Amino acid sequence: PVRRLIQLSGIAYSNPDRWMIWLNGQRLTPGNLLPEIVDLKVYKNYIDLKWCDRGLRKIIKIRMRPNQIYDITSGVMLPG
Repeated sequence: PVRRLIQLSGIAYSNPDRWMIWLNGQRLTPGNLLPEIVDLKVYKNYIDLKWCDRGLRKIIKIRMRPNQIYDITSGVMLPG
């Protein structure tokens, strides 16, 4: 099976309405999110993410810190 991953490379945080994160190699902002993201809360040192996964047919709730990788298939958080 193909490994499906969510990788958080970094967070640049000013306040709840002004931030940037790098997720799966893409720069995301409050106005520019991936279609799989159902809900996202960004904090200075971590994010709380709700990710709609088509393969599992459910929403995954994940707390991630920079330089972490979440393996969707196994449900394991890996150091990045």
